[in-house]
Amino acid sequence: MNQDLIVYDCTVVTGLERLAQKEIEQKLSSIERCEISCGHVVFKTTNRFPIVSKLCSVDNIYVILYDQSGVDLRSKTLQCLETFLISLLDQCDWCRGIDVWKEAAHYDIETVEGILDSKAKQNLLSFRVTCNRTGDHKFTSQEAASCFGGIINEKFRWQVSLKKFDLELLLTIKNDSIRIGICLTKETLHKRHIVSYGLTTLRGTIAFNLIQIADIQPGDIVCDPLCGTGVIPIECSINWQRTFFLAGDINDIAVSKSETNFNANKLERVNLLRWDCKKLPLRNNSIDVFITDLPFGRRMGSKQNNKKIYFEFLLEMARCSRTGIGRIVLLTQDKNNANQTFKNPLMKRFFRFEKAFYVNMGGLDSSMYLLRRNIEMYSDDIR
Repeated sequence: MNQDLIVYDCTVVTGLERLAQKEIEQKLSSIERCEISCGHVVFKTTNRFPIVSKLCSVDNIYVILYDQSGVDLRSKTLQCLETFLISLLDQCDWCRGIDVWKEAAHYDIETVEGILDSKAKQNLLSFRVTCNRTGDHKFTSQEAASCFGGIINEKFRWQVSLKKFDLELLLTIKNDSIRIGICLTKETLHKRHIVSYGLTTLRGTIAFNLIQIADIQPGDIVCDPLCGTGVIPIECSINWQRTFFLAGDINDIAVSKSETNFNANKLERVNLLRWDCKKLPLRNNSIDVFITDLPFGRRMGSKQNNKKIYFEFLLEMARCSRTGIGRIVLLTQDKNNANQTFKNPLMKRFFRFEKAFYVNMGGLDSSMYLLRRNIEMYSDDIR
């Protein structure tokens, strides 16, 4: 077994775990194990945090100190849980975990031993414990977090601070499994490229996974006709650099925010326009890939309007997308109107439904769809 392997746990939007796994296996070297569960991808690698933090499909990253399943946690009282957690302290890989965290947090104490030594005078580390618990247990998440926090304070003499903390420990209890980790990301990674937000700004990590579905090729012309604050164009331009991107929106404020975000990221291969997505100023048969976040009909618009909007929008993409090779990737929470539009006989002439991903976005059950453009030529008399 490679002693240099570090165990990471990355959180992912539920439903996109396999897409995140795909990115991890493509970008990181020396992957010994890569396993997925609901909202998580756990893997072992020799890569340090500066490399792992460049992953674009994950929201938060943790280094794992201890991970065990098949533990009888359901029958344990809070007192029994405390005894059990104390017994786990010496089994946790504290040296490896603190070493990785110290690099990620740029913590200025030189040695790991200085952090773990409870007698060290310079040891002023502050921490908090967060507990994520799933299943039926005889204790609450807050009780488990408080219990473990007290044990850590007694062991290392670190100071408890729920708001201004240096280090965050995550205690995950799921039925009869337990995992202990240290959070390596102070802020969720989906915000890394955005400086100007709108009402419905898409997560950058979701945008990246949308683009992965599209199978972008070098030289592709990619378009987001409903770009909002520009998250999809930004992720595509940064991570697929041999493409050209067209982005636009009908809303002046959205276009202005997109321009601010594009300038902040110094994008070069993106053209930004104000347009109506139902009447795009584009030639027929000219776009390789359309990727967009459709109106959900919740914060903006309505589901009643979506029925008409979705049909007219897809018809315009049929006109502009390249016959035989065009790909259309769509995200929406309004699955009913989307599915009705896809089943329309006219749409079946132009598009072939290929794949759907079901995702949970902040409690909203949403879907990502991949459509392929058929060889049927578009004619203006169709309208």
